[in-house]
Amino acid sequence: MKPDLLGNLWRRFGELSVLERQWPQSETLAALPALEYFDEEQAKDLAGRFEQVRSFSTLPIVAVAGGKNAGKSSLIAAFLSDASRPRIPRGLKSELGTHRFTLWLPSSWEQNAELLARNKKTLADFFGHAAEPLSQDPSEAIRQQTQRDSIEMPLIAFDVALDDQGIALLDCPDIDSEPGNTVATNARLRMLSRAGEFCAGVILVTERAKIEADLLAIITQHLPQAVQVHAINFVSDEAPHEVLGDLVRQLGRQPQYCFLAFGYKEEGYAERTPQIDPNLNSNVATGSGKVPYYFEVLSEPEANQPDRITPERSILRLGKRLDPEVLRQRRQKELIAELRSKLQKALVDIETRSDKDREIVERAATQL
Repeated sequence: MKPDLLGNLWRRFGELSVLERQWPQSETLAALPALEYFDEEQAKDLAGRFEQVRSFSTLPIVAVAGGKNAGKSSLIAAFLSDASRPRIPRGLKSELGTHRFTLWLPSSWEQNAELLARNKKTLADFFGHAAEPLSQDPSEAIRQQTQRDSIEMPLIAFDVALDDQGIALLDCPDIDSEPGNTVATNARLRMLSRAGEFCAGVILVTERAKIEADLLAIITQHLPQAVQVHAINFVSDEAPHEVLGDLVRQLGRQPQYCFLAFGYKEEGYAERTPQIDPNLNSNVATGSGKVPYYFEVLSEPEANQPDRITPERSILRLGKRLDPEVLRQRRQKELIAELRSKLQKALVDIETRSDKDREIVERAATQL
């Protein structure tokens, strides 16, 4: 059994005897009661942070973020079942833009009362509003996601396909650097920063013609600890390794994961995309079932030939590649480190405030 780092940290903090009080009675206070004595709100915030970190152990969530018309909604749809895809604003509907966060969870989680309660509590804690269920009616669901004045009110939905894929997705509103690229001026970035506190990974969806280092930097700045997965959409007749090379130049480094999707409306699509691409199936070739088919790009040119691309390189296998347990442990360690820093600051604050109180008492005593 793995050691309970979080529980041990919180227990040690709770057992520390940090303050001796002589009035109204002589007693020794532990850290949390001492903090409550000086600053009740700070103590409450600290306890709430502990609960949030503990809840993360059951919430391995990957954010999906990108600029407007990058194909973010279509990528989300690719992960979902046919029954849920009509509830995603795509195509002409995408002109409205996505303006709310939607947390897509495996259907099995809906039946787990404790897990569902933790999910809802996490969303409420970070966004400041309780999650609203995404409607089963496609028209109403699209209306919910395109409400411009409800960005701080998250939506929650469930899909059976996510059970098999072993992944939970947070569909983020289209990112725009206007009216500024700070959380103080841009509500989208402010909410993205809050989402970054519980997302273990992020899929950055980018249109091929708009691989912009500035926008990527803005998004990653607000999701600094998340495992980064790049998904480049609307590629035409370029060699995949050349697209990867362009992304490397923009980022100034080799990305951890890079996936690519050819534009399925482009001429010659069938010759460029892998033969396992479901868009080549006649059952979806002329229907609305088409979604971008993303496969992992490797630096060796020959490895990206259509006949060399195996199902394991599909982005839909991401949940298997990004082991939820690994994601959970990595992110939880980061959150524990942040919590430890806050606990240390709380101890310093207690010492500072007790010293100030002692000075006030000593000064008053000299006036008697």
